[in-house]
Amino acid sequence: KPNHSLLAYGFRKPNHSLLAYGFREPNHSLLAYNVSTWRKSIGWVVFSAFWLGLFSATWSGWSFIMFVILFYEFIVLANCLSERFQYGQDTSAEIKRHLVVPAIFLAAGAFWIIVFSGLNPLVQLTNQIKNAVVLNRPLTLLIWPNVFSTVGELKNGDYLSIAKAIGGVFPLMLILISMLGIFLNIKKYWGMKRELLIILVVWFMTMFFFCSKGIRFAMFLLVPLGIFLGWGIEETYQFLRRKKWKLAIIPCGLLGIWLMSALVTTADNTAKGALPLMDDSWYSALTTIKEHTPPDSVINSWWDFGDWFRAVSERRVIFDGQTQNTPQAYWMARVLLTDSEKEAIGTLRMLNNGGNKAFEIIDKYVSNPFLSVLLLKRAIMLMPEEGKSLFSKHLPPSAVKEVAEILYSLPKQKAYFIVDASMIGKMFPISYLGNWDFIKVYLSHTIRIKSQEQILQDLAYFGLDQNQAERYYQEATLISVRDFDTWVSQRFSIPGIAYQKKSDDDPVLFNNGFIYNPNKKTIYSYSSYEEKYQVPKSLFLVNGDNITEKPFPQNDSKYSTLLLQNDDLYKLVLLSPELARSMFVRLQFLNGRGLNHFVPFTQEGPDENRILVFEIKWD
Repeated sequence: KPNHSLLAYGFRKPNHSLLAYGFREPNHSLLAYNVSTWRKSIGWVVFSAFWLGLFSATWSGWSFIMFVILFYEFIVLANCLSERFQYGQDTSAEIKRHLVVPAIFLAAGAFWIIVFSGLNPLVQLTNQIKNAVVLNRPLTLLIWPNVFSTVGELKNGDYLSIAKAIGGVFPLMLILISMLGIFLNIKKYWGMKRELLIILVVWFMTMFFFCSKGIRFAMFLLVPLGIFLGWGIEETYQFLRRKKWKLAIIPCGLLGIWLMSALVTTADNTAKGALPLMDDSWYSALTTIKEHTPPDSVINSWWDFGDWFRAVSERRVIFDGQTQNTPQAYWMARVLLTDSEKEAIGTLRMLNNGGNKAFEIIDKYVSNPFLSVLLLKRAIMLMPEEGKSLFSKHLPPSAVKEVAEILYSLPKQKAYFIVDASMIGKMFPISYLGNWDFIKVYLSHTIRIKSQEQILQDLAYFGLDQNQAERYYQEATLISVRDFDTWVSQRFSIPGIAYQKKSDDDPVLFNNGFIYNPNKKTIYSYSSYEEKYQVPKSLFLVNGDNITEKPFPQNDSKYSTLLLQNDDLYKLVLLSPELARSMFVRLQFLNGRGLNHFVPFTQEGPDENRILVFEIKWD
């Protein structure tokens, strides 16, 4: 973690150096390579590996320091090989040592990792390496959407976004100049400073590359950049003293004070904007769940606050940060997006009875993930006997019984569903996951591999009629490979909410520029950019338990409006029309009105930031 030392390499105290390579005192070099015997060298390497193993037990991001060290070894080894073959120097001993020491380090590291944490960190590392290339790509070789592609912290980083993340453009530029100047003068350093300089440069280059895969990795740049900043200030000060430019020390000192002040202010503002993460409303809602629900209850919601649910309410969850990139993401997104309560409760019943186990059982026998998921989606909407009949065509009786038990039996534990105002802004990525079209995903995998006849046969096998299959195929042939990510799904959003008190005046003027006529049921908004009034795509109104739509044929907007009326207040929600009847809108804005399986349990917070908890009635 950012505030923890690198236990893997012995950063136990601020004045301790990298024990892995013997940074004991400023005048000592890397002990693993600068001791008199192999026995001592191996001892230091094993000792380093011990801290790596301990580090793996404290944080899932433990592997980054291992990669930094291995990249360092690669560079040093390449340099030794260059000296040998390009300049004819005898570097056999160095090459041998830089092959043996890393090998021992990896073997000892694996041993200590297994001792402290078991095989799980190594399995996770293998998966991370496999997924690194497609970390923020929505479409991967799997059939499920890549949730990481929708996480803001994993957006591609560029120079400006990286600079903003670490304190600003000017500080980063100053540090890079300092690092470059120090590295170009590497020959003046020896021992510990020389090796540390190489390691820090490798560290910076490695993490800068990872920032291109996700801006969240910018936090790993803080250690090398902070050291280079201090190193550069020290070198500048010593240079001015040697040159006896005493007057220049004053402006440089003032610049250093200003830079420190700017960085501290930026850090303080960042902390104030991020903390506290949990407010009183959340704590009250989760405490109510803890005190008034059975201990074996399960909370269903989006993954963001899953850790809060477990820690504060002490209840199990279906979906959290540790399981965010699993099929549960698709299924929970479907619950929020669908306008069918039958689909929503069927999906939740499946998740609470076995997660994604039903799909795994089906695919074990079908051996076609696309057909398996399409069968499962169809069965969720069927009555038990109909579903069993559908599965009996593809599965043996024992598997049919097992899948039917997951899909149609009532969960034994009570369950609760939570929505909150933060989901309003998250509907853009949630809708991309929930609208995932598995037929289009199949085509994106096969359109360049299989013939038209084979693809049309497969689509018919999936249950599409001839017209549907041909339409899908024609679309796929016209889409370029780089556009498949946007083709396989759609994104919906809720870009704005406005309020206005009820009065006898006609029309109603909202604070975001919308004008509503209650008598004629018309609505307009003024566009200052186009200098004209615009008409939304449609107007949704709530009548009892139903939501009716009034379309406007002469519209010039992709958004619709949903108008809600409370006792003395109008509430206008600007949203994609596909979301107007969604389960999320019914729960968040209508308090579950008209739903049979979602009963209000508790509510916390003001209207613009409220949290709603519903008890799920399985029967």
